[in-house]
Amino acid sequence: MRLRAVLIAMGLGVLVLASWGGEAARAADPVEALPSTQGMFPQDKVIIATDDGRHVPFVVEIASDAQQRSLGLMYRKELAADAGMLFLWPNSGERTMWMKNTYIPLDMLFVDGDGYVVKVVANTKPHDLTHISSGFPAKGVLEINAGTARLLSLEQGDRILYPGLNEEK
Repeated sequence: MRLRAVLIAMGLGVLVLASWGGEAARAADPVEALPSTQGMFPQDKVIIATDDGRHVPFVVEIASDAQQRSLGLMYRKELAADAGMLFLWPNSGERTMWMKNTYIPLDMLFVDGDGYVVKVVANTKPHDLTHISSGFPAKGVLEINAGTARLLSLEQGDRILYPGLNEEK
C-alpha cells in the first residue's frame, strides 16, 4: 500500500511539473507572452498611384508617434494581402528601419514629403537587425507583405496618396 501511495505521489508530481513546464514554455515565447498589437493603431486607406496610371488601394495602420513607430508590425504572424502599416514622421529626414521581432517578411516603400516613393526595399528578412536606410529624405515608410511591390510593379517614382504625406511648404 505504501509503495502505491509513493507511486501515485510521484505521478502527480510529474503531472504538475509537466503542466508547469508547458506554461513556462508558452511564457518564454515572446509572441505568446505579449498581447497582439492588432487594433492598437488607427486605420485608414492609402492609394498607390503608379506611373502607368493604376490606383492600388491598401488599408493601413498608421504609426505616427515614437511609441507606435518603435512597435510597428512586431510580433504579428500575418498581414492581409491588401493591408500594411504606414509610418509617419512630422518632417522629412533620412529614415532607418529594421526587422527586430518582426515575423512577417515585408517590402518597405520609403516616401518623401510629397508622397513619392524614393526607395523600395523588397523582401526584408524577419528578425534581421540590419539597418535598412532610406538613403534619401523620407517622411514616411509604407510596409506591405514581401513580394507585393514586385507583384504590383511598384517602384521609385510611384506616389502614395495620403493627406499625412503633404509637407507644408
